Amino acid sequence: MLSVKRSWKKWSSGAASAWRSTIATFREMLHLGEPARKRLGRQGEDIAAKYLRGEGYRIVERNVRCTVGEVDIVALTADGSTYVVVEVKSRLKVQGQAERSALAMGEESITQAKAKTLRVLTRKLSRANGWAQARIDVVAIDFHADRVELRHHAGAVSL
Repeated sequence: MLSVKRSWKKWSSGAASAWRSTIATFREMLHLGEPARKRLGRQGEDIAAKYLRGEGYRIVERNVRCTVGEVDIVALTADGSTYVVVEVKSRLKVQGQAERSALAMGEESITQAKAKTLRVLTRKLSRANGWAQARIDVVAIDFHADRVELRHHAGAVSL
């Protein structure tokens, strides 16, 4: 979760109050607490890892952290030639939910800043581990009331 308390001192008390109100409204719209969002993300990563294994990938590592950020899944292609850094985006789709992320597809949440971070992470991991080839994939998972949808975008972010 983002730490915004430090920047509140720079704002007037009215602006800080408005910001807190916005955050509270966002959380109400989500109907999820922080632990529930983390559980949703972890479930999405579990489903993505199972899917990738079924497609012949070998899961090398999960939740790799370094100073730049975190990689959800590092996998090796079935032929063993390419390491794949996988970003997993999970969304809870609730009928009638007006919240923006419920309407947007998970893939759409990969901003230019996130893509840049993924590139830096992938290059850093490649150099540190001597990978000859690497690519960045995105796996988007939508949790509906009656089903789960998964979309795998190989090479979604160019290096």
